[in-house]
Amino acid sequence: MGFGIKPAAPVVGNRMQRFLVLLLALAAGLAWAPWAEAQRRMRPPPSYHQPGPPDQDRGREVLETFQRMGIEGDYAFAFSLRVMPRQGGERWLAGTLFGSRSAAGPVSLVELRDAAGATSARLLLQSGPEAEAWIYRPGEDEQPRRMEAAELIEPLAETDLSAFELLTPFFFWDEFVYEGLVRFRGRPTHVFLLYPPGDDLAEGTGMEAVRVHLDGQFNAPSQAQFLDRDGQAFRTISILDLRRVDGQWIVRSIDVRDERTRDKTRFEVEEARLGLEFPGALFQPAALLSTFTELAVLVEVDREMLAY
Repeated sequence: MGFGIKPAAPVVGNRMQRFLVLLLALAAGLAWAPWAEAQRRMRPPPSYHQPGPPDQDRGREVLETFQRMGIEGDYAFAFSLRVMPRQGGERWLAGTLFGSRSAAGPVSLVELRDAAGATSARLLLQSGPEAEAWIYRPGEDEQPRRMEAAELIEPLAETDLSAFELLTPFFFWDEFVYEGLVRFRGRPTHVFLLYPPGDDLAEGTGMEAVRVHLDGQFNAPSQAQFLDRDGQAFRTISILDLRRVDGQWIVRSIDVRDERTRDKTRFEVEEARLGLEFPGALFQPAALLSTFTELAVLVEVDREMLAY
């Protein structure tokens, strides 16, 4: 009878060993998961400018007020891009922007042209809580295509400007920390640290947060910095000055600076038309297939807007 028991002993032992191995593997996996999740979620902590956290409800009120603001009516800008590399010569590009506000948030059509007047790219930018962007490069793309998250931060037309700076989706991100009221450039300024939703942007671009300065008087942005996981700024947007047109304040000039290369590009509004009325169909991806000369006729904007 003993011979009937002994052969079974190794089987039980093997099963027990396998069970222990699986148990250890499961325990290790459970221990690894929170650590891996923590590593994935590592991002810059807030930097408070006063003892203790500022009033977050006050910060939300300031940010939501800014989100509701914007240029009244439809508008058109003619702008220039001055590319200023740290080494090498400067060069210029021109562009036109048609802007409005949809139910989803600010929306714009943008065309970039090289020094010879040839179109480098056209973009449709829908900002707001569910931001999206489409791009069409004549000669490269057969049709307008939706831009992926990682592509949004790539330079346009060999400048330091990307679709992300034009889109500014970070103003609508849900997760943020109000860092307080400070003096910035001699003016009272609200500071926010905003975190991107999901992981696509961080994984594709290394952007873990955006620190924004909002002017306390005009409730307009004065600076935004894109931060990596260590809290180091790798790109800075600086609003240089504002301009009053038809009773409304608009941004006159902006510098976009690559903090790693020290190259920068200056965006400057040369001409502005406010109080326009555009057809709703204008802000559709299909519109990117039309030249802005054709669109200017459609929206009844004078050709001076395309002269830069």
